[in-house]
Amino acid sequence: MKKIILIVILCSASLISIAQIGTIRALNEINAPYDADAYPCVVNDGLTLYFMNNSSLNNDLYVSTRNSTSDLWGAKQLVEANTFQNLNSFWITDDELTIYFFRNSTFYKIARMTISDAFGTPQAIALNGYPTATTFWFGPSLTQDKQELYLGGSVSGGNQFACRFTLQDSVTYNYAETITVPPGFQARGGQLVRDDLHFLIPIQSLQTDSLKLHMMFRNSTSDLFETPIALHPSINSGIKIQSQPSYDMQSDLLVWVRASADVWDANQLYEVRLGVLNVEELDENLQITLYPNPVRSELTLNIGDTDTPFQNVIVTDAIGREVLLSAFSTENGDIKMDVSQLPEGVYFLSITSKNEVITKSFVKD
Repeated sequence: MKKIILIVILCSASLISIAQIGTIRALNEINAPYDADAYPCVVNDGLTLYFMNNSSLNNDLYVSTRNSTSDLWGAKQLVEANTFQNLNSFWITDDELTIYFFRNSTFYKIARMTISDAFGTPQAIALNGYPTATTFWFGPSLTQDKQELYLGGSVSGGNQFACRFTLQDSVTYNYAETITVPPGFQARGGQLVRDDLHFLIPIQSLQTDSLKLHMMFRNSTSDLFETPIALHPSINSGIKIQSQPSYDMQSDLLVWVRASADVWDANQLYEVRLGVLNVEELDENLQITLYPNPVRSELTLNIGDTDTPFQNVIVTDAIGREVLLSAFSTENGDIKMDVSQLPEGVYFLSITSKNEVITKSFVKD
């Protein structure tokens, strides 16, 4: 029986669904036991998967297809070996006609007229304006209009990050911002969801080196992304490294990389079906507020006028570790919690009922 767990996130005034978790499956029909399978990019309603594999020691580009999302993936096919050798990472447009890729830390794009055609000649893309010396080399993705480019890089000393560039012309992007993550963590690239409003981002703890998948949201493409929210523990637990996510909205399919160690050859592909809810599916009267926010000692949770029977409240830190669990009564609509012992940082308060989990973020000063 498929296990369904619902996670709902409140961002600003909007109710946004993060994930409805199905069965997590290793893509053993594709994964090579002793070689890296990495940087998945799922398109075509979850029926086509592009990814990198280094079985030939060249970090080549491959593609696999299937007839339905309930099928296993077919045999992987090499994509133009002479064109896509020695890649650092890549991203393909939804129509499968343009590929953006890093090779030797240089960024390129390459296009074809139809899926049956060969790709043309790569064009180098300039990345201008980043304030310090850095190397960009992983996790590119673009908005549908190509006005924004998101990618990952590293600076001397090894610290990694994700940042946003904006289009100047067809072969030039200019630095706009570095994606903000909580103190003590670093971003490892990421990938835009193709609605341009959600950004899947792996975030790594500088203390434990564990790497977990998070989701960021914005209301429109003119807004900045809000605080990252950890995906469900079913995705982020069990294996140390969770990274390189790709999500196809039409099939609700997430494909990502898991690894037991932060080593390239350990990368293996996994998939899980996710689901997106409409706001109308939730209690229309549900108005949840937290105050004060930021908070130093006592946090008040007001759930407003609702008949929803809540059961408990859980507080987790930025990488999904449970730091506080409390049962409560909703008779007067206010719940007071002592958070004075929590270290400073960003936390997520999840309220559970019979059918849903609703989460809000707060900052502990």
